[in-house]
Amino acid sequence: MSDSLAECIFHASHRVCGRRLRPFSLWHAWLLGFARSPYVGEAEVATPADLALAIEICSKPASSPGDCRGFSLRADAGLVRRIVKAGFRRPGQEFRAYLDDYVALPACWEMKGRPVRSDVCLYSVAVLMRHGRKTEREAWATEFGYARHLVLALAEAGGNDVPIISDAEMKALREAGHL
Repeated sequence: MSDSLAECIFHASHRVCGRRLRPFSLWHAWLLGFARSPYVGEAEVATPADLALAIEICSKPASSPGDCRGFSLRADAGLVRRIVKAGFRRPGQEFRAYLDDYVALPACWEMKGRPVRSDVCLYSVAVLMRHGRKTEREAWATEFGYARHLVLALAEAGGNDVPIISDAEMKALREAGHL
């Protein structure tokens, strides 16, 4: 088993500012992206309010976009105060450690061919539904890193050439100082 696959499957539970975070699923990643969170996508400077909203989102059970009506994308003021009181740095590091636990992606050589243009979460859900035989709800609830590994494995099982970097290649890259 690759280190990245093991990392996204075996991990401890996470708490930030007293809130228990749920396993980071495709739904959580999609919702953070929808909220333009600096914790996914383009790197930005995060604020205590950004962290509070990310904690709020990730402490809720996974759902699907169709169930988001009425879901607030505002940070809880009390949680923002707790984050500021804790010094922002420590809770921010704890949240990043949570993401690192769940977003350990498979290492691949650069692929040639047509890039996927759909949102990565929506694409992953579609693949998991079509080829992984998951329901829509099950697909959205799949943990992010595991989903990315599973999508590549499903592509490979379907006869596609997936240029995953092998453990031996990874070891050679490390020994050569490229990682």
